Amino acid sequence: MNCSQFTQYFVLLAVLCVGLAAAQERSRVLITRPRPYFFTGLDLEGNGSRALNYAIASGIQQESGPFILDAYAQYVNTRKNDDNTINNHSGRTRTLYAASRYRLQNGWFVGAGSRWSQLSTTNYVKQAFRPFAGGGKDWPSARASVDYLWTLTEHVNRQGCPVPDGQCTNRVQGFDFQLFMPSPRSRSHFLFRMDLTSFWFHTTVTTTDPVLTKRQLGQHSMGSTLSYSMLFRY
Repeated sequence: MNCSQFTQYFVLLAVLCVGLAAAQERSRVLITRPRPYFFTGLDLEGNGSRALNYAIASGIQQESGPFILDAYAQYVNTRKNDDNTINNHSGRTRTLYAASRYRLQNGWFVGAGSRWSQLSTTNYVKQAFRPFAGGGKDWPSARASVDYLWTLTEHVNRQGCPVPDGQCTNRVQGFDFQLFMPSPRSRSHFLFRMDLTSFWFHTTVTTTDPVLTKRQLGQHSMGSTLSYSMLFRY
């Protein structure tokens, strides 16, 4: 079974599970207590990494009147296969995410948050802190949101960066689209979660020479990641 077929079967199974969960909903009364959750699924990447990875995460959600809170810690078994380094075949990405939002009576909401990520590979460790801001809308059957994110700080350790002070940076920025079915505002214990991040970045800065640095800062590329997950919460 190839990657495409496996992904299609996973998405079909996820949609069926969500449909069963939604059909069992007996009440739309808001649960205001914090709700711990766990999710796992497929993480699809390119960007010098193996296309198919798995992701696991644990977090907490709270829907308290107009306020929405969401925070989680995630692990992805990232495998590098073409990042212009030699014998760099293993890795993992750890992420910490937190967001708070304010929801209007018509279901629209706005908010902001941040996420810290650390990519560890055979040859180097790279970490970044990225704030984000955006908004979205709640329906009974789904929640959709779009956030703009940018890089505030990033650093590469000495083993992976040939210049002092970890200047091997890319300044990633882009848009993060999330979809939940049904809405996390529901009482459902099972949710389907999709997360698509499309981003752009400049060539890695590998020199202190001002002319070469300017050239690398002016060379831009685009990339994306896509994950499908099933979320269970208490």
